[in-house]
Amino acid sequence: MQEKIKNLIYQAIKNLNIESSDFAVEHPEDFSNGDYSTNIAMVCGKNLKTNPKDLADKIQHELEKNIPTEIQKLEVAGAASITFHLSRNFFPHRTPPRL
Repeated sequence: MQEKIKNLIYQAIKNLNIESSDFAVEHPEDFSNGDYSTNIAMVCGKNLKTNPKDLADKIQHELEKNIPTEIQKLEVAGAASITFHLSRNFFPHRTPPRL
Protein backbone atom coordinates (compact mmCIF):
# COMPACT_ATOMS: atom_id res chain seq x y z
CA MET A 1 0.00 0.00 0.00
CA GLN A 2 2.90 2.32 0.76
CA GLU A 3 4.10 2.14 -2.84
CA LYS A 4 0.59 2.75 -4.15
CA ILE A 5 0.33 5.90 -2.00
CA LYS A 6 3.72 7.12 -3.28
CA ASN A 7 2.53 6.65 -6.86
CA LEU A 8 -0.69 8.56 -6.11
CA ILE A 9 1.38 11.43 -4.69
CA TYR A 10 3.72 11.48 -7.70
CA GLN A 11 0.70 11.68 -10.01
CA ALA A 12 -0.94 14.44 -7.94
CA ILE A 13 2.14 16.66 -7.89
CA LYS A 14 2.66 16.04 -11.60
CA ASN A 15 -0.93 17.20 -12.23
CA LEU A 16 -0.20 20.32 -10.16
CA ASN A 17 3.02 20.99 -12.14
CA ILE A 18 5.16 20.57 -9.03
CA GLU A 19 8.61 19.15 -9.55
CA SER A 20 9.16 15.85 -7.80
CA SER A 21 11.18 15.88 -4.60
CA ASP A 22 12.43 13.22 -2.23
CA PHE A 23 9.63 12.69 0.30
CA ALA A 24 8.61 10.08 2.85
CA VAL A 25 5.49 7.94 3.20
CA GLU A 26 5.47 6.24 6.58
CA HIS A 27 3.32 5.02 9.44
CA PRO A 28 2.69 7.72 12.04
CA GLU A 29 3.65 6.96 15.63
CA ASP A 30 0.01 7.32 16.70
CA PHE A 31 -2.40 5.45 14.41
CA SER A 32 -5.23 7.78 15.42
CA ASN A 33 -3.38 10.12 13.01
CA GLY A 34 -3.98 7.77 10.10
CA ASP A 35 -2.38 4.64 8.73
CA TYR A 36 0.19 6.51 6.60
CA SER A 37 1.42 10.06 6.37
CA THR A 38 3.63 12.02 4.01
CA ASN A 39 5.80 15.09 4.26
CA ILE A 40 5.49 15.97 0.54
CA ALA A 41 4.00 19.43 1.21
CA MET A 42 6.80 20.36 3.62
CA VAL A 43 9.51 19.24 1.21
CA CYS A 44 7.97 20.87 -1.87
CA GLY A 45 6.86 23.96 0.07
CA LYS A 46 10.45 24.62 1.06
CA ASN A 47 11.68 24.17 -2.52
CA LEU A 48 8.90 26.40 -3.94
CA LYS A 49 9.18 28.95 -1.12
CA THR A 50 5.45 28.65 -0.46
CA ASN A 51 3.33 27.98 2.62
CA PRO A 52 3.45 24.18 3.14
CA LYS A 53 -0.03 24.11 4.74
CA ASP A 54 -1.58 25.76 1.66
CA LEU A 55 0.35 23.36 -0.57
CA ALA A 56 -0.82 20.38 1.52
CA ASP A 57 -4.44 21.49 0.98
CA LYS A 58 -3.88 21.68 -2.80
CA ILE A 59 -2.19 18.26 -2.91
CA GLN A 60 -4.94 16.72 -0.76
CA HIS A 61 -7.60 18.10 -3.09
CA GLU A 62 -5.75 16.69 -6.11
CA LEU A 63 -5.29 13.29 -4.42
CA GLU A 64 -9.01 13.10 -3.66
CA LYS A 65 -9.80 13.19 -7.39
CA ASN A 66 -8.39 9.66 -7.78
CA ILE A 67 -8.71 8.19 -4.32
CA PRO A 68 -8.73 4.37 -4.47
CA THR A 69 -11.26 2.34 -2.49
CA GLU A 70 -8.55 1.19 -0.08
CA ILE A 71 -8.27 4.76 1.26
CA GLN A 72 -11.20 5.94 3.34
CA LYS A 73 -10.13 9.56 3.79
CA LEU A 74 -7.27 12.05 3.60
CA GLU A 75 -6.53 14.84 6.05
CA VAL A 76 -4.01 17.61 6.43
CA ALA A 77 -2.58 17.40 9.95
CA GLY A 78 -0.08 19.36 11.98
CA ALA A 79 2.19 21.74 10.12
CA ALA A 80 1.49 20.20 6.70
CA SER A 81 1.47 16.39 6.85
CA ILE A 82 -1.07 14.63 4.68
CA THR A 83 -2.50 11.60 6.42
CA PHE A 84 -4.09 8.58 4.78
CA HIS A 85 -6.77 6.62 6.61
CA LEU A 86 -7.24 3.18 5.09
CA SER A 87 -10.68 1.68 4.66
CA ARG A 88 -11.51 -1.12 7.05
CA ASN A 89 -12.27 -3.17 3.92
CA PHE A 90 -8.56 -3.00 3.14
CA PHE A 91 -7.69 -5.11 6.16
CA PRO A 92 -8.38 -8.86 6.05
CA HIS A 93 -11.49 -9.94 7.83
CA ARG A 94 -10.83 -12.04 10.88
CA THR A 95 -13.30 -14.52 12.21
CA PRO A 96 -13.14 -14.90 15.97
CA PRO A 97 -12.07 -18.38 17.07
CA ARG A 98 -14.83 -20.75 18.10
CA LEU A 99 -14.78 -21.84 21.70
